[in-house]
Amino acid sequence: MAGRVVMLAVDGLDWVLLRSLVAAGRLGPLASMLRAGAWGDLDVGSAVWGLDAKGAEALVSPLLWTTAASGTYYFSHGIFDFRDFMRSPQRPPLFSGSDVRQARIWDILSSRGQESLVVGYMVTHPAVPIRGVIVSDLFGETSDPAVVHPRELADPLARAAGAPDYAALVRGGLAAMPMDEMELSSPAPPVESDEDRQRVESVLHEFLGDRPDLVQRYLHPDASPEDARYRSLLFHRLVYPCLRDARFHRVFLELLRMRPQFAFAVCYYRLVDSVSHGFWTEGAAVSDEFRRNYGQVLPRACDRIAAQVAEVQALLTPEDVLIVLSDHGFTAAPPPDGAALADDLEYRPVGEHRAPGVFMARGESVRPGRVENISILDVCPTICDYLGLPQAEAFDGGVVPGLLHAEAPRKLPLVDSYARVSGSADEALSQDEQRRLIKHLAALGYLEE
Repeated sequence: MAGRVVMLAVDGLDWVLLRSLVAAGRLGPLASMLRAGAWGDLDVGSAVWGLDAKGAEALVSPLLWTTAASGTYYFSHGIFDFRDFMRSPQRPPLFSGSDVRQARIWDILSSRGQESLVVGYMVTHPAVPIRGVIVSDLFGETSDPAVVHPRELADPLARAAGAPDYAALVRGGLAAMPMDEMELSSPAPPVESDEDRQRVESVLHEFLGDRPDLVQRYLHPDASPEDARYRSLLFHRLVYPCLRDARFHRVFLELLRMRPQFAFAVCYYRLVDSVSHGFWTEGAAVSDEFRRNYGQVLPRACDRIAAQVAEVQALLTPEDVLIVLSDHGFTAAPPPDGAALADDLEYRPVGEHRAPGVFMARGESVRPGRVENISILDVCPTICDYLGLPQAEAFDGGVVPGLLHAEAPRKLPLVDSYARVSGSADEALSQDEQRRLIKHLAALGYLEE
């Protein structure tokens, strides 16, 4: 009997950075997975076949994470960017879970009567009635009741995230900032409550604690445009994604305790990607002053992820399989022609996406050591095989032989495809919600308005 599969989807975790930090004695839980588990480069370039001319811009996270969960190419599952430019080039709407055309792992398990826990995964709003729980990627950021399935879990999970109820989570708190107040050049929100101040100070001290002058610059800025820009970028690229990840992580831990009967569980983490765009230093066009000020931010984001991995691992049994996955790595972004080295935080990113992604797995049944030829297209088929589910003709990827268990791939009859679990037609975001979310993503640097 197979154990459960728990997957931590860490956006933007880079192999070169990970290995260098492990070599320096950091990231203990991830170092342990490297020693005792299976690991290898995750081929993500094959998933963007036909988009190669776009270079790093083709490695778009909604596309890649949907491919990982469905085992299919973007032209099969339908998600190729944050927004659907094919539907409306002038005012493209955001892709939603309703636009995904292929079954994802949780749909597949639902069709076989097995439960999944899905927390914060990209392109999962509106939450659909799977067997198990979906906490959509808009949890805490919209009042839409379709943010969670089952809907009666909204308040209990908001309490797990630190709010009295779901309405309070949406109304207040920096990790649930109203989307229409977020623009890339907008000021950072005021820190009004003692609770918010404590949360912000905790993040600032964790990442900039050896530079108290930078902490105070955020908390007590002067009236200069430079300080306003500094606070805005530090909020959008560090404080907000850190608090957002913490919110989803607390919810995930609560669900792992509440619903131990699941077959598959996944939680998505954004922090490493956000800080890599804003604070990448290796080979980047940044000054020595920038490196002194911010060179520790990204390694500390990786430290935080490693600690979260340990917290999840503490709730698992030896029979369970833990997978840590990233959809791409990072490298230095080329500066605009004629641009000077960046001395301080700037609106332009200093890091950009690159292949490959990271794949690590650990469990009693997992064969330890380096694994070659793993594609992001293989993630869903390999997990399905481990859980005893037949492969589908619709899959574009396949089972990695012997990876999660010695008998892989199992000799099971093929099925044509699996059905998606769909929700109600009236659960689409309103135009106002669409506009607010587009501003929200623009503020975080993921797209242009």
